[in-house]
Amino acid sequence: MAAERFEEVREKMRAFMAEWPDSEFGPAHIILSDHNLEDEWIDMIIGNIERRDFGSRYEPGDELPSDEELKTTIVFLRTLKEIPEDERCPDDGFYDDEECDHEPGTQAEA
Repeated sequence: MAAERFEEVREKMRAFMAEWPDSEFGPAHIILSDHNLEDEWIDMIIGNIERRDFGSRYEPGDELPSDEELKTTIVFLRTLKEIPEDERCPDDGFYDDEECDHEPGTQAEA
């Protein structure tokens, strides 16, 4: 069951990044690039986007993601969060015991 739900997470991530190609480097990069899929990370990113608090992610003069992309990112993250964390970050060989911070679908290094 967890492996099936995890595949669902991977497909959602792929579809989102196909629609928003620069999103992997944007405000949700912690989820999309670093693969930190726990609730605390998702909640933090949603809050940051809602406050338009991007920290040092962008330099003065950088083009920020559009409002449409930011709104869509929040919807995407909330959709991910609907999948229970233990299925999003299964502890069955897909991830190590500590974090979900490597490529989705790869085996955790021992």
